[in-house]
Amino acid sequence: MIPRAPTTHEADVGLLGHAAVRVATEEPLLDRCRRGEPGAWRALYQSHVDRLWRFARRLGVPPSEVEDVVQDVFVVAHRRLVEFDGAVPVTTWLYAIAFRTAKAHRRRWLRGRLARLVGFAPEPGRGPDADQDRRDAEAELAEILDQMSPKKRTVLVLHELEDLDGPAIAAILECSVHTVWSRLRLAREEIERIMRRKRAAR
Repeated sequence: MIPRAPTTHEADVGLLGHAAVRVATEEPLLDRCRRGEPGAWRALYQSHVDRLWRFARRLGVPPSEVEDVVQDVFVVAHRRLVEFDGAVPVTTWLYAIAFRTAKAHRRRWLRGRLARLVGFAPEPGRGPDADQDRRDAEAELAEILDQMSPKKRTVLVLHELEDLDGPAIAAILECSVHTVWSRLRLAREEIERIMRRKRAAR
């Protein structure tokens, strides 16, 4: 994103000057990180972790996932530090990484939650086998959702994943609450039918 030019008022009150001071202060720290100096990454982390934590929560990342998201942001930043040219403040750069990371984490979390709902997702675990099981479950869930009718799928996702109640869903979809519950019941029945067909085909 190209930063906008400051207004006359902003220039008068020194906002541009404050930004320049902040960037200038961070540049030596980034240089220390590039050189691998002890404590440099910890200092960078401590300078930005609170705002990245808040940012992730405001993007809808569940509280139980925020720590993982923030850690992943710094893992990606460490890997891509050589690509950072200073064209934007380091905070902007980290926000961009956090946005993409949070989006990916939330998508996996939502799919995992619905997978557990329909009863075939593996229990959380660690290691290559657990990771592969989760990927297989997510792929199977995506296949099931793709087979559902849009109306039933929408109600299912809004209720089971987004935690919205019947009246809220009815307002969003501009239908009656009775229609919401009917579609939700039909969606669950459709999931069961699809899963029975898949099991029978194995």
